[in-house]
Amino acid sequence: MPAPARPQEYNSPPAEPIIRFDRYQLDLRSGEMLKDGRKVRLQAQPFQLLVLLLRNPGRVVSREDVRLELWPGDIFVDFDHGLAAAVNKIREALCDSADKPKFIETLPRRGYRFIGKLEPGPPIEIRLKLEEISAPEPNRQAAVADTHSRVNQGRRTQAWAIGATVLFMGLVTTVAIILLEKPEPKVQEWDVTQFTSYPGETHAPAFSPDGSRIAFGWESAARGKVDLYVKALGGEALLQLTHRPATAINPAWSPDGTRIAFMRLSGADTGLYMVPALGGPEQKLQATTTPYEYASPISWSPDGNWIAYSDLIDKQVGDRMFLFSTETHQSRLFYHDPACAHEAQLTFSNSGNQVAWLCVRKLDEIDLMVGDPQARARHVVRTLNVLVTGMDWMPDDSKLIINQQRGERGELYEVTLNDGSMKLAPAAKGETHAIWPAVSAKTGAVAWATWRSRIGLVRVDLQNPKAGIEPIVESSRDEKQASFSPDHKHVAFESNRSGSWQVWVGDADGSNLTKISKGVQAGFPRWSPDSRRLVYYQKEEDKQSVYVMDVDEGVPHKLLTATRDPGSPFWSPGGNWIYFQDEDSFYRKYFRCSLDCSRNETLVRDGPKAYSMQPTQDGKFCYYIISDAAPKVFRENVKDGQLDGREEVQGIPPLADTFSIFVGRKGIYFVSAAKPTVLEYFDFATHKTKDLVKMDHGILGGIWVSSDDRYALLTQSSDSHQDIMLAETKR
Repeated sequence: MPAPARPQEYNSPPAEPIIRFDRYQLDLRSGEMLKDGRKVRLQAQPFQLLVLLLRNPGRVVSREDVRLELWPGDIFVDFDHGLAAAVNKIREALCDSADKPKFIETLPRRGYRFIGKLEPGPPIEIRLKLEEISAPEPNRQAAVADTHSRVNQGRRTQAWAIGATVLFMGLVTTVAIILLEKPEPKVQEWDVTQFTSYPGETHAPAFSPDGSRIAFGWESAARGKVDLYVKALGGEALLQLTHRPATAINPAWSPDGTRIAFMRLSGADTGLYMVPALGGPEQKLQATTTPYEYASPISWSPDGNWIAYSDLIDKQVGDRMFLFSTETHQSRLFYHDPACAHEAQLTFSNSGNQVAWLCVRKLDEIDLMVGDPQARARHVVRTLNVLVTGMDWMPDDSKLIINQQRGERGELYEVTLNDGSMKLAPAAKGETHAIWPAVSAKTGAVAWATWRSRIGLVRVDLQNPKAGIEPIVESSRDEKQASFSPDHKHVAFESNRSGSWQVWVGDADGSNLTKISKGVQAGFPRWSPDSRRLVYYQKEEDKQSVYVMDVDEGVPHKLLTATRDPGSPFWSPGGNWIYFQDEDSFYRKYFRCSLDCSRNETLVRDGPKAYSMQPTQDGKFCYYIISDAAPKVFRENVKDGQLDGREEVQGIPPLADTFSIFVGRKGIYFVSAAKPTVLEYFDFATHKTKDLVKMDHGILGGIWVSSDDRYALLTQSSDSHQDIMLAETKR
C-alpha cells in the first residue's frame, strides 16, 4: 500500500504570491494577511498553517501532515497544544466558528480542511521602467549619457561638503548626548512583611502620625466580632482598645497621635467614636446610619478640627459625606452633587490643602474627585469602572493609592493627580487580594489587608448526608466553582494549583485532570445541557474573553463578542444561547449570543448589578443575587431572551456571599449568612425553607446540585483568615 501523500505532494495549484478568498488576501512574500485592505495580525506559524490549508482547498490535511510540514524534528512534546493554539488564532483572525465553520472545518481525530472558495489570482503586474517611456530610441542613448556625466560631476562636487557636514553634526550630537544624558532613576525597592498573623480577620489599617504603630480592626475566629487594636512596627505586643464587638471598625489617628477615632458598624450602636490611643474609656461622638463597610472609612484633618465620615440622610439610599467638628461636636454636610448616586471615602491630604472622594454616578462610572476642603474648586482626576475599597494620599500629595476591586481580585494602584494616569502600586505589586490601603505620611510605608484561605471541594449525598461526604480532587491548593456534566461523566472547576486561577476538567472521579485555560486568570466553567460543551471566561492581559470547548475535540474557541470584559457565562436551558455579563458595567449589563456570535450579541438586561445569574430549567425566570447591603435573592421574567420585572424572592434570608445559590428543578439551594456551614433549601411551591446538611466549615465559592437532586458539590473553607501586610522602603 502506498504511503499517504504529504501536503506538498497534493495536486495543488501552482504557487502564487497572492492568495485571495472572501474578504481576505494573503501575501506569501511578506507573510501578511489583509482584510478589506487592512492588515490582520497573524503570527508566523498560524500563517503557515493557513497557507498549507489554502494550498489544499477542499482536501483533509491530516494532523500528521501538519506535524511533518510545520513541526519537523524528532520530538514533539507540545504538538497538540501548539496545533490547537494555531487553529484558534486562525479562526480568531478570520472571525470563524468551530461549530459553524465558514472557512476552517475540524474533522475530529483526523485533521482540518479549508471549505471556503478561493478567488483566481490577479494578472501579472506590469511595472514600466523610466527609460521605456522616455524619448524616442535615436535620442535616448545620448540623453542618458549626458545625464550620467552631469550627475557624476555633481556628485564629486557635493561629496566633500556632505561628508564634512555629517562629521560636524555627529560631533555636535555626541557632545549634546554627553551633556544632556542623565542617569536612570533608581527603582525603589520594598521590603514586604506580614504585619499580623492572627486567627480570624484583621483589616482597615491606619498608621500613627509618626509611622511607628498601626491601628486596625480584628475579628477573631473565636468571637466572630470586631474590636479595635494597636500594634507597633517591629513588635508583637498587642493593645486592645475597645471591648464592644462590632461587625466592622475603621480607624483614623488624631494628628498629635494621642487619640483614635473610628467608625463602628453595629446595629443601633453604629456611629463615630473616639478612644485614647494608649487605652481608656471610649466616647461616642455621633450616631450614624452608615449602611455598610464600604462607607465606613473616616479621615482626620491635619489641623485636628474635622473628622470626615459617611452617612445616610433620613436613612434614604445614597451615601453622603459629612464633617464632624472636634470643637463644637456638630456635623455638617460636606458637599453634594445631585449627579452622584453615592459620595463617600472623603480623605484629607497630608498638607490639609486638598481632599479626595468618590462620586458614584452609575455602578460602572465612579469619578475620583479632588478639591479644596471647602469644595469650592473640584475636578475629576479619573473615572473608574470598578469598586474602590479604600484610598489614601502618598506623602508628597502628588498621588493617591487606591484599591480596585474586580470580583475576588483586589489590587492597589497609584493615581497621579496632574494627569490622572494610573499604574500598579510598586509596594504591593503581585498582590491580588489587597484592600483598605494606608500610607504613612512620615515614612512612606504602605499597609493593606489581604485575605487568604484554603478551600476544597466535597461531594455530598443529599439522601444520606451524614455518611455521604467525600472530598473531590484533593490538593494542597484551592478549588471552587465546581460542577459535574449533566451526564455525570466529567467534572469542571476552578483551581489555583498551577499558580493562578484556571479552569480544570477531569473524569467524574477526579482523575485525568487537564488544565484547559490559559491567560492571567480563568474561571466560572458551566456545562451545556447536553454535556458536550463547556463555557468559561478567561482574562488576557487587561481584558476578558469567553471561551467554549467541545469535550470531544478538546480545543477551546474564543466567543467573538464586542463586549470588552465578558464574564460569568452560562447556557440557556435549551443550550442554544450563551449568556454573559459585562464586568466593565459593574455587573449591570447582561448579553446573550449564539455559538457563532461574531460580535453580534444582544443586550438582555441593564441594571441593577446582579451576581450569580441562573435560569430555571423551564426558561421562564432568571434568579440572581443583589448585594448592595446583605446579599439577597431576586428574580426576573424571561421573555424572548429579555429579562424584566425584578422582584425580591420572599422567604430566603440574607446569604453568606454572592455565590451562595443554585437554582434547581423545584427550588433553590442556598447558604445563609446566619448559617454559613449549612446547605439549605427553598421550595418554590411552599415558599418554605429547610436544612439539608451541616458541614464542619463554612460553605462558599459556589454550589452545584445534580439534576436528580441526589448529589451536591460544595466548596468548603478551612483556615480562612485576613492579614495586614506591610511594605517598607529599602534604605
